[in-house]
Amino acid sequence: MNTVAYIRTSNIDETEDVVLIKTQKSIIDEWAYSNNNIIGKYYIDSRHTIHNKQRIQFEKMIKDINDNHKNIEGIVVTDFYRLARKPTDIVRLLTLTQNLDIQIIVLSESFIIKSVYTH
Repeated sequence: MNTVAYIRTSNIDETEDVVLIKTQKSIIDEWAYSNNNIIGKYYIDSRHTIHNKQRIQFEKMIKDINDNHKNIEGIVVTDFYRLARKPTDIVRLLTLTQNLDIQIIVLSESFIIKSVYTH
């Protein structure tokens, strides 16, 4: 399966931020390797806090999915809450992925939106 990965952190401390990015990427890479998946691209929004609401990579991912949806079968994320804090972002992403038949694979909750995955 051709997938993309979304990683988001919300730490103000740069050192912790780097560790969280590496941890999420490692979890995603391990899942991809174990399940014979290819992560085509990583979208990483770091230091996303209540005060910094810009999620440039999330918006780029949405655009890329719209532009290249035939080459993307899934979005992998370590935790569902990493996708968005605003309900409108979740609804927008879910609507887009359902319309284009793209799975959202949530590793910590052990589920895939649209099908079943046991972690």
